[in-house]
Amino acid sequence: MQKSGPIVLAFQWPGGGTPDLPPQLEPVRAQLSGWVLHAGHGWLIAAKDAVNVAAMGDWIVASPASNLIDRDGAKLLSLQDLAAELDRIGPAVLDSLAPPFRLLAVNRRKNQVTARVDRCGLGHLFEASHGPCHVISSSVQFVAEFTEAGPDIAALLDYSQLGVFPFAATPYVGIRKLLPDDPWGTNYAATGSGRPLKALQDDIEAHFRAAVQALLAAAPQAALELSGGLDS
Repeated sequence: MQKSGPIVLAFQWPGGGTPDLPPQLEPVRAQLSGWVLHAGHGWLIAAKDAVNVAAMGDWIVASPASNLIDRDGAKLLSLQDLAAELDRIGPAVLDSLAPPFRLLAVNRRKNQVTARVDRCGLGHLFEASHGPCHVISSSVQFVAEFTEAGPDIAALLDYSQLGVFPFAATPYVGIRKLLPDDPWGTNYAATGSGRPLKALQDDIEAHFRAAVQALLAAAPQAALELSGGLDS
């Protein structure tokens, strides 16, 4: 199961009163030799490289990125910083992270695994169940090997026509891509607030400008590359 690049993963299973691993995980743990592992009652979290996991107090965090951007504080956070913030103020700190990001976290006191992706869905995490185990990873190939999932022909056909896997689809049967929460549905569409379109546009523009200013403050030497294609 050795893959290239930084990989993080988490397993969770019922019966959290015992630290024993389910039989399905015993061969996986052997194959993760050399990885950084943390395990507790009903959970296991791992990172291929030590720089991609950190622990502080009640919390363990893992991410393929060793640094994340705190949009509200306009600063870079190491994973150690983020674990400390989680221990200090709780999961609310995740709401201020700027896209893109994907993050796995474990509250060791509650034996609870949390998976978060940014609100734009630019960071990808993949999940599936196999026996009593639920697995979440930044690598869809890892999840496919663990669950012995076969190719999803319909999803691959969609990809051949669209160039992307839409919504929660992945190349494998039974494996789901985590979707972000709808950032506008709660505030606007679902509430039927009746706010004028111009007010909504101004609100979105203000949030966008604030986000850009925070990113510039966090990384003042950042360089932007324009390809000249559609993404420019």
